[in-house]
Amino acid sequence: MAYINRSDLRRQLGDFDGALADAERVIALTSSDARGYDRRGLAYLAKGNDVAALADFERAIRIAPNQPDAYVSRGELYLSNAAPAKALQDFEHAIRLEPKFIRAQLGRGIAHTRLGDDRAASADYQQALALEPDPAIRNFITGSTKARANNLSEARADLSRAIELNPGFAEAYLWRGEVALKLRDFDAAIADLSKGIALVPKDTTAYLQRGMAQIAKGIDAVARSEYDRQLDAASEDFNRAIALDPAMAAAYFQRGKLRRERKDFEEALADHNRVIELAPKSAAAYDDRGQDKLLLEDFGGAIADFSRAIELDPKFSQAYINRGNAREAKGDSAGAAADFAQAKTLTSTMTAVPPSAAK
Repeated sequence: MAYINRSDLRRQLGDFDGALADAERVIALTSSDARGYDRRGLAYLAKGNDVAALADFERAIRIAPNQPDAYVSRGELYLSNAAPAKALQDFEHAIRLEPKFIRAQLGRGIAHTRLGDDRAASADYQQALALEPDPAIRNFITGSTKARANNLSEARADLSRAIELNPGFAEAYLWRGEVALKLRDFDAAIADLSKGIALVPKDTTAYLQRGMAQIAKGIDAVARSEYDRQLDAASEDFNRAIALDPAMAAAYFQRGKLRRERKDFEEALADHNRVIELAPKSAAAYDDRGQDKLLLEDFGGAIADFSRAIELDPKFSQAYINRGNAREAKGDSAGAAADFAQAKTLTSTMTAVPPSAAK
C-alpha cells in the first residue's frame, strides 16, 4: 500500500519516473495485485507511452474485473486519444461497480461533453461536485457549469482558481481557453489551448478552437505578415484535428471558411461538401457551401444551397441575404428584393450554428 500511495503522490507531483518505479516495485512484490498494473499504466500514460499504458490497464482488468480503478484509467486514456465513446463505456462500467466513484463521475462528464451531450455532462458534474472534496476539481466543475450557462467572467475566475490549485489540470486549461475565445481574448485563448494540447496532445476540439482563435486574431491583425502567420497556424490546427478524427465535421467547416478567406474557393467547396456528407442537417453548412458557389459564379447552385439552408432553419436571416445576393447576380431582381425584405422582417437574431458533430 505504501508504494501505491507514493506512486500516486509522485505522479501528482510530476515525478513520473519515480511513480513508475514504485508501481514496478508493487508488481515485483505481488504480481497478482491489479493496483500495481493500474498505477504503472497511469505512469506510462503520463509519460506518453499509450501502448504500454493500455496493456497495463487491460492486465489490471483481467486480474480484478470487479474493481473500478482500471476501467476509469482506461477511460482516461481513451479520452486522451480522442475516443470519448469508448471512454464513456468504461466510466459507466466503473460507476456500475462503484456508484460514488468521483473520478468516474468526472470522467463521464468530460466524455459526455466531448460527445456534445451537455445535459448529461452537467448531471455528471453536479454528482461529482456533491462528492468531491478536492477544491481544484470543485472549481473546475463550477467553472465549466458557468461556461455552459454563458456566465463567462465568473467561469473564467473559477477555472483560473482550478488551475492555480492544480497547474497540470488539462481540462481546466481547455475550458478556460474556450471561455477566452468567447470573450474574444484571442491571445489568452491560444495560450490556454496550447497548454491543454501540450498536456493532452490528441484532443481534437482543442485544435479546432485554437485554430478558430488564430483565424480571429489574424483577421484583427494590422500587418499582413501577422495575418498570414495566424492563418497558416490555424490551417495546421484544422489539419491536425482532421488527421486525428477524419469524421470531425466542425474541423472541415472551419477549414473551409479559412480557405474561402484566402480565396481558395475550390478547396473551400470541397471542405463544405465533406461537412454536408457528415452533417446533412446543418443549415450553416449549406449556407457556407452556397457562399463558395456564389464566389465561383455558380449562381444556380448557390441559390439551391441557400434555399436548403432556409428550409432547415426558416429564421436564418443571413441565408435570405445570401440568396438575395445570388438571385441578384443571376438577374432575378424581384426574387432578390423578396429575400432582402424577408431578412429584414425576421425578428429573431439567431442564425444557424456550425456543425458540432465531433465536439
